Amino acid sequence: MRDFERPTRDSAMMHNTNTPALQSWVAKIESRLKINPHDAEAWLALARDAGNRPVDQMRTFWERSVTHFPTHPYFWQLYIGREIQAGHHEEVEKLFSRCLHKIPSVGLNLQHVRYVTQTNPPHFSVQNREKIREAYDQAVARVGFDVEAGPLYHDYITFLESCEAVGPYAEQQRSAKMREVWQKAVAVPLAGIEHMWKDYCQFEATHFPAVHEKVTKDRSYEYINAKKQGKALVPLLQSLRRDKLPSRPRTQEEERHQIGNWRKWIDFERANPLMIDDANKLMRRIAYAYENCLMCCPYRIDIWLETAAHYRDAADKAKARSDQVAERDIIDAAAYCMERGIVLYPDRALFYLIIADLEEYRKSSPDRVKRIFDRCLGKVTENPTLAYIHYMLWCRRAETIKEARAVFARARAEPNVTQEIYVAAALMEYFTAAVQTCSTCSSKDKRAAEVALRIFELACKKFVPNAAFYLTYVNFLVMQNDQINAKILVEKALAAESLTVQEKLIIAGKSLEFDTLYGDYESIQKTERSRAELMAQLQLQPSTSPVGSRIISRWNYLGLTPINEADLKNIDYVESRDPVSLTPRTSFDLFKDSLVSKTADTKKPLALPDLNAMIPFKPRRNNRGFLAVPGGDYAFPEAIEQLKRLVPPPESFAGPFPDVDQVIRLLLEENAKSTVDLQKAAEGIDAGIRTIAQIVEMADEAETERMRLEIDPERRNERDIYRLRQAKKLKVEGAE
Repeated sequence: MRDFERPTRDSAMMHNTNTPALQSWVAKIESRLKINPHDAEAWLALARDAGNRPVDQMRTFWERSVTHFPTHPYFWQLYIGREIQAGHHEEVEKLFSRCLHKIPSVGLNLQHVRYVTQTNPPHFSVQNREKIREAYDQAVARVGFDVEAGPLYHDYITFLESCEAVGPYAEQQRSAKMREVWQKAVAVPLAGIEHMWKDYCQFEATHFPAVHEKVTKDRSYEYINAKKQGKALVPLLQSLRRDKLPSRPRTQEEERHQIGNWRKWIDFERANPLMIDDANKLMRRIAYAYENCLMCCPYRIDIWLETAAHYRDAADKAKARSDQVAERDIIDAAAYCMERGIVLYPDRALFYLIIADLEEYRKSSPDRVKRIFDRCLGKVTENPTLAYIHYMLWCRRAETIKEARAVFARARAEPNVTQEIYVAAALMEYFTAAVQTCSTCSSKDKRAAEVALRIFELACKKFVPNAAFYLTYVNFLVMQNDQINAKILVEKALAAESLTVQEKLIIAGKSLEFDTLYGDYESIQKTERSRAELMAQLQLQPSTSPVGSRIISRWNYLGLTPINEADLKNIDYVESRDPVSLTPRTSFDLFKDSLVSKTADTKKPLALPDLNAMIPFKPRRNNRGFLAVPGGDYAFPEAIEQLKRLVPPPESFAGPFPDVDQVIRLLLEENAKSTVDLQKAAEGIDAGIRTIAQIVEMADEAETERMRLEIDPERRNERDIYRLRQAKKLKVEGAE
């Protein structure tokens, strides 16, 4: 038995959780999920089993499934459907509030409006009809852009038709609302929009006969454009597999192909082929494409970032238009989107930082931003250094240096922070703190430098400095024109055992740059000797000369080199001061190169067919003389080709044609005289050519006959078999 085949003996045993066979089956499925938490078949098997049990017993599984797939509607719809069957209306309302606004699914919104219709019968009261109408309006606003939203519009219009209208005013209001829904529907590239347009035209003719021609003509432009764009959009969306359960990104070609299709849809919406003038409506269409991509590919962090960037750009445009309401709503949508990302990535600082940036953009209160950073520090516990750095820098911008120092003091007490927080604090003190504390320029620089130096030294005592720390510290000392301490720090870095040869070479290159600009010749020679020792320890390609690369880099300045680029490539030059050139290639770099080589358009030599033996394409209708099915058309034999070249073109045979029986008789006679043909062929006379000449002569006679018929049309009856038979028949009847 396969793991996914549920044991089926009787219904009583199936609903008994204590059955050993069922427990064993569930244990197998759970073991598969432990190995691969994204095993779709395992989740679907457990969902089928849970669908046969009371929802009260399986609520733990349903909560687990919607927690694991928070962006996909499949398990949400199953969970809500089970609660509706059980009559748990309070639970249904809670579930809809958790998922309805975060999942752009037509099916989920249809389930919601049908539930509202079921719990609020429209024939009972006006309040119930108003609730249903609001539910439909919200659903159209959320998913009305979808090409599969046709059933939603159809149900909405059917509901409006069923509503009782008492009095002319109520009837007019209902007709106006129906027209509004119809016009929204025919302006969207829906699947089957042609039927929607026909029904709309019939509606206009029935309810507004006086103006229906003008209104339908005005709306026909939107309909034609939507129909045209739908032909390109519908096949694209059908290839996206939006019903597929999301999984972690893989390196397979199928995954990359799906992401490429999603980007095609997003680019389609950005191009605005529907020619939407409303900027907010266009923004929502693009956002809807992004939200659908997040629904099916939530583990692609780049899609989350692109969605946030889209909202941010839209907010900037709304701000430029002075549309404060739209700007506020867009920023709220962006923050809500990042909150959904935190559900999947609770320990990623990036999502919290983006939310804090959005709050800073709309000038929220400092307490609100602080709560966001505190949430981040509570979740990102492995290495919270980056979160502390941005928290400190935000306090410096939004409040004062005093609050920033308090964050730095808090970070120093954390056991998992690294030396980068000290670098950020030192530079922050030097560039910003002294401005607020000193009045004269000289005293300002001196005091700020002293504070920064103390922080740098504190980091050197607490941590084993890395290459980035040494470089920043050396640059700071060079900026202070502290040559002595800079040289001491370089010597300390070159003697450090924690640094690799490549990192030491980069630091030595920074020292060489400083010595060349500001030092003396002895300092340059000393640094060159250190670089020569380090270059000798590098494992370079056999074709690369360490000495030559070192000497060339000695005379480089910025992007200038003492020899041209062709010479550099010829000697396989390695820049000893470039971190990229000196960094050894990792397995991930090799993996990326392999992906590039696989996806590159490399044209391998292939065995090409003989083009001389191929028939040029000639479009034609299928007629007699050719096969009725595709294929099977080949070149004629050489003898037939020669015959085709000798006989006149088909236009010459306009009739009357030569006697077919006589032509066949001549051909049969030629086949019977095979021995004579061989003798004449030996004497230089080709029997085939003679036969062809006879056929050509017969064709000439036929042409002469045609010309005679044009002069004397009565001669045509001499060979008209039908007229001859009729004359013979009349002659026989007359004789009788």
